Amino acid sequence: PAHLYMYGQYAMTAVPVSELPPARRLTPSDEDFYPTVAVQALTRILKDPSLAVHHGMVMQAVMYIFNSLGLRCVPFLDRIVPHILKTIRTCGQISLREALLQQVASLAGIVRDHLRPYVPSIFEVVEEFWSTTRHLSTILALVE
Repeated sequence: PAHLYMYGQYAMTAVPVSELPPARRLTPSDEDFYPTVAVQALTRILKDPSLAVHHGMVMQAVMYIFNSLGLRCVPFLDRIVPHILKTIRTCGQISLREALLQQVASLAGIVRDHLRPYVPSIFEVVEEFWSTTRHLSTILALVE
């Protein structure tokens, strides 16, 4: 199929194989194996709009994992933060949006400066919902 051809073309031009370190697979004995598997599964649920009813529970699970990992959750940010922000924008439930905004504020407290690459996207969300008085206190906590 076309996607395999395109991947082959990308792989040939991206980085010469001799310069790449050998790939390392995670095994169940690795410290990050279970958090990685869990975050991947939760991300798949968060990406699926048909599972929107579960997004609140997914965020609770993600935050539990991130609280447990502390700064070791930083490698997972690029997998989860864009989906959180997209869910905040697209969810129709005001209470879920409020909870997600609170979770982003909590996440900022955990990872601090490591959230810096996502600050422009976070502020776009803040601007979008600034006029919603229901979210104002949560947005202020997030901005702090």
